Amino acid sequence: MKICTTLFLMMVSFTMYAQEYWSQVITTGDISARDNFGMLYDSANQRILLFGGRGENGFVNDLWQLDLETFHWSELVVMSAEEPVARHTPEVFSGPENNLWVVSGQSNEGVHNDVWTYDFNSGEWQEIFGDTIVSGVFQPRYGTASMFDPVNNNFVAFAGFAHFGRVKDTYSFQIDTVHWTNQGMPFRPERRCLHEGIFADDRREFWIFGGQFEGNRNDIWRLSVDSFVWNEFIPPIAPPARHFHSMIYRGNDQMIMFGGNSAPQGDYSGALNDLWKFDGDLVEWDTLPQGSNIPPSRVGHSAVYIPETDKIIVFGGQNESGFLNDLWVYDFDPVTVSVETPSTNELEVSIYPNPADEIFSLHFSRDPGVALVRVMDSSGKSVFESQLHASQYDVSALPAGIYFVQVVTESNNFVRKLLVN
Repeated sequence: MKICTTLFLMMVSFTMYAQEYWSQVITTGDISARDNFGMLYDSANQRILLFGGRGENGFVNDLWQLDLETFHWSELVVMSAEEPVARHTPEVFSGPENNLWVVSGQSNEGVHNDVWTYDFNSGEWQEIFGDTIVSGVFQPRYGTASMFDPVNNNFVAFAGFAHFGRVKDTYSFQIDTVHWTNQGMPFRPERRCLHEGIFADDRREFWIFGGQFEGNRNDIWRLSVDSFVWNEFIPPIAPPARHFHSMIYRGNDQMIMFGGNSAPQGDYSGALNDLWKFDGDLVEWDTLPQGSNIPPSRVGHSAVYIPETDKIIVFGGQNESGFLNDLWVYDFDPVTVSVETPSTNELEVSIYPNPADEIFSLHFSRDPGVALVRVMDSSGKSVFESQLHASQYDVSALPAGIYFVQVVTESNNFVRKLLVN
């Protein structure tokens, strides 16, 4: 691949109209910055519930609610003598009687498979199932993916990092009988941890994507929650491989994914802020428009979907600047605003031409400084990378198809889709 170092800078300023999908909401309350917490939407009370995670002072086990009318965070009172140990990567769900349930995670004591429930009326925690390593039950672990099925009244989890390493088991926990069942099937996804899952309730399926095993992954699978049979989706293209991303299910076969880490665990230079939609009916991935006001790249954040307003709420996480406690709202019905072109202090990158026949150029709104430029194929495999400033690339030797161009600067991480004819 030939490289020509030609820099393109756009310094002009003029008024234009843009569609903004994201908006940052300034919240009140003293919730600390953190990553890898459990978060869910409580539609009956129009609030978001958040438990645990990891911050500047280590693991925490505090429980918070965010009022979606006032956007005020308030910590919920614990009246019981016992409570879950501080941990990160807990799995949380709203079970019978709208109580909050917490399962598994990692603490200073190790990994867990305990099950707890919090009663909002009494303010008390109750341990339903204690930590154990006996055979035949869901083994202690962190970084699993899970869902709750209100029809079967059970909790379903797949894989994770157990006390003896990564696993690829599928377990269900029956709420009314307090019983774990190994839903072992010979055909199932590869072992992994730090992946994400959602419940496609209108399809009665559990979908999982990504995670880590022998590097980051970008495969997507579905599990029938009635027959417990796994099948792999085989889309023609896939997003860059990642872990610690967020996913929500919008209904009508649509799953939305935001951010995550494309680098090894703990290396936050790979933090992403791309937004993708997967259509389970068409079996296709595509990027979603985000406008110009985009949340910073992040890892270990959480997202919830608000179906009444058709919006996504993203909170927290971590990137190279540290732990985060900012809150962003994505609206599928964007607001049209008049804006100035980015000032020379705001870095933007675009690809031209796109689609490209032989050569594409990277256009920057200002000098990006030293940047890592990586070109990946549709499976997320790198086909070229180099430390460059701004460049033209000869892609005539590449097979026609969809590629992804990642540009990593000191303070930004961009991923752009490129079509090569």
